[in-house]
Parts: sequence; structure tokens; C-alpha cells
Amino acid sequence: MERNPRSLPRGRALIHWGSIFAGAVWALAVTVLLSSLFLALGYASEMQAIRDNLEWFLAAAAMVGLFVGGYLAGWLPGVRGWGPGVINGMTVWGLILTVSLLIGVPSVLGGAAALLDNVGGVSRVTGAGGQSLGNDVDPGLWAGFLTALIGFVLAAAGGAIGGASPRDVDMYETFDTVDRDADERDVVRRERDVTTPR
Repeated sequence: MERNPRSLPRGRALIHWGSIFAGAVWALAVTVLLSSLFLALGYASEMQAIRDNLEWFLAAAAMVGLFVGGYLAGWLPGVRGWGPGVINGMTVWGLILTVSLLIGVPSVLGGAAALLDNVGGVSRVTGAGGQSLGNDVDPGLWAGFLTALIGFVLAAAGGAIGGASPRDVDMYETFDTVDRDADERDVVRRERDVTTPR
């Protein structure tokens, strides 16, 4: 007798959206925090090395933020393991990239169109001091590409590490189960003490 695949019980979902949104919020927060630090060091403190390579420092800030966001997205859900952690970390990266494109690209294009209109219809991009950038590639473009690529890898690695990180049994305790489950926690601790080699 064949069973209908639709009648089989479903497993737990590998993607946990609450954890993904929490990881994305933390990724953005860490990125903004580090970016503001590098901007302050580059311009307010006049550290020439940071100012000259600001796009790379901002890229590093985004990469660290994506790693932290991926780690939290892998660590927070109840489904444990590096596989679900990688999936949640990659989804954090995809969410951040999508939001960045939806917000950033229209504002950049609108700003570029306004700039070109103000300069009298100049059709070529000019750099600082009015010199033409010509066929030279702006290092900020490479920083953006490498940030997206390395950020993807770091978000997935952070998710894998977060998903594989052990969590304590006491983390799952809620307010409505404190009194009822006190004896069960003692049993779990005793079993853990017996199975843990000394």
C-alpha cells in the first residue's frame, strides 16, 4: 500500500524567519556602528590611512556585520546543526542585499541624475577635482563586489558556526514552565553529570 506523500508528517522548517530578521537587524546595527567609527576616524580624527582607503574599511564593517548577523541567525532558532545555520545565514545575506538594493540603488541613481542635471548635462563621470575617470575602475566598485561576495561566505560561515554551537538546556525555560519543570531540569542535569566524563 502506497502512502500519499501529502499525508506524511512534515519536519521542522529549516528557515526560521524570526532569527533571520533578528540577524539582519544586528548585521545592520554592527555595520552602522563600525562604519560610523571608521568615518569618524577618517574625517574627524584626520587619520589619513583610513581616509585614503575608506571604501575598504566600510567593506570590512559590512563583512563583520554579516558574520555577526549570520551567527545569530544560526544560533537563535530551535533547529540545531550547521546545515540550518548556513541556510539562515545565507538568507540574512540575501535579505540585507535586497534591502540595500531597494533602498540604495534608487537613491544613488536619483542623486546621479540630479548631479548630471546640475552640471549642465555632463555625460561622463568625473572624479575629485574634475578629472575624468575614463576607463579606470573606481576602487569603490571592487570594494562593493568583494563585500557582497565575501559577505555571503562570512554570513554562511557565521550561520554554520552559530547553528553548530551548543546551547544550554536552561535557555529553553519560559515563565509558564518554571515551577512545573523544576524537577525535570534536575533530572536533565543529573543525566548530564552522569554522561559527562570527569
